[in-house]
Amino acid sequence: MVSSKKNRYSQPIHISRILDELTGKKSKALFSYEDTKIFEIWAQIVDEEISSNARPISFKNGELVLLVTDPIWRNELNFLKTNIIASLNKALGKKKVRNIELTFYDNN
Repeated sequence: MVSSKKNRYSQPIHISRILDELTGKKSKALFSYEDTKIFEIWAQIVDEEISSNARPISFKNGELVLLVTDPIWRNELNFLKTNIIASLNKALGKKKVRNIELTFYDNN
């Protein structure tokens, strides 16, 4: 017999809401669902050359951390930080990104 009871989660919800309901507490998520949009829109905001040489790896408290391919790209993106921040915030519709930290993996 099929229950006529409607599924209480008919739309996707953020995991923190489920945790809140299970624990009865307000959970502190590392980032909000809204913050994950930065990772989704990154390649659309910057050009292909930048997106192939830098990618977001972390976003917390308004600081976006980008992993860049080498120190030359880190230097180049350092000059473009203000424009990238403005473009991301415009696409997000809010002033979410306040700073960009640039790092690279040195395998030497």
